[in-house]
Amino acid sequence: MLATREAHELRGKYIEMLEMRVAHASGGETPAQARSRMIVLAKRFPGALREIDDLELDDIRRRISDLGEVASGARDAEPWMVAMSRFHQLARGALCAKRWLCGRKRVDPHLEQVFGAQVSTLDFADEARLWENDLAAIASPPDGRVMSLVYARVGRLLGMSDTHVRHAVFGVSRRHRHGRACPGPRGEAECQLEAAGGVAGGVGVAGFAGDAGAVGAALPSAGLPSAALPVAAVGSEEAAAPSAEFLACALGDE
Repeated sequence: MLATREAHELRGKYIEMLEMRVAHASGGETPAQARSRMIVLAKRFPGALREIDDLELDDIRRRISDLGEVASGARDAEPWMVAMSRFHQLARGALCAKRWLCGRKRVDPHLEQVFGAQVSTLDFADEARLWENDLAAIASPPDGRVMSLVYARVGRLLGMSDTHVRHAVFGVSRRHRHGRACPGPRGEAECQLEAAGGVAGGVGVAGFAGDAGAVGAALPSAGLPSAALPVAAVGSEEAAAPSAEFLACALGDE
């Protein structure tokens, strides 16, 4: 079951992703602006940076259209939509709780009480509260990856295996579909992050391949004039530089 609000939120994510792809291909923003928008998108929708580099433009446009029909009540939600919404919700909460822990690896009853008292002050309080009883697992995940906890929780909610959840949320990456290696524009640092951290997708925006000749009809095809697209806030150069840990989390592979 996907609430109307959730369908609108997912559609907004893909609208923003489409606009970012178009802006990148047209050269209409600076690298600092692109990084800042990536951070804003990833904080709201963990895993979106992996999607933005994996999905073809036609796939993004199709998802915008399909989610619009779901939001209007013209059709039922597809399983991937429900899995994606639950993934974002639980990932936001898990990462929020992890940031609150500030690197702590051990959780005792006192720390749990402090978290319970302070959770309402966090950015994503409702989502973080979902992990209130699993704070110890967030602090020290069994396999070292917070996202494994998220996949498992989504699976339990939807009656799916972890593998099926991963496939429903991310499918097969474009890089693996086409057998391409790390593209040059993304930069050596990001590719090293993939190699060191096992990140299966790209870091988004800076790594789009072949978009330049394909974006001309992107906005009209989606029925979206550029003026109607949301624009994320642009921060300073310093604030726009994500850490390796943040990128790993944002990509959905932390």
